[in-house]
Amino acid sequence: MTIEYTILEDLELVVSRVYGTFTNDELYNHFSVLASDRRFCPRYSLRYVSQMQVTPDGIKQAAKRKPFDSLSATVLLIPSSYEKGMAHFWGVLSTSSNAYFYVTDNVDDALERLGISAKKPNIEPHLYSPSKQSAPL
Repeated sequence: MTIEYTILEDLELVVSRVYGTFTNDELYNHFSVLASDRRFCPRYSLRYVSQMQVTPDGIKQAAKRKPFDSLSATVLLIPSSYEKGMAHFWGVLSTSSNAYFYVTDNVDDALERLGISAKKPNIEPHLYSPSKQSAPL
């Protein structure tokens, strides 16, 4: 399992990409790594997940440990129904309002929801891994 992330300070955005299977421990570790990065701001958020094995209890624990602000605009790009269900569960536990949480499987929808669709050319290189030819979705 590989986790890559990019912090785009000018767009106030974190792009996290998870390749392989994402477990409870990997989620907690990723939060620790993000929180310790001096460029990280709790308002920034955008996450890719290709496959998730985070359990409901893991989601509950992660919501308590998350480094993101409860008012951060959170968009999760999720490819399948099970992961989408878990993502919505995460949203209920970790945000203060549905207005700040959105789950989609479409990059354009995600960028529009975050209000940065006009800046897409500046962000597009960060949505695709240099080691991969396509987005992880």
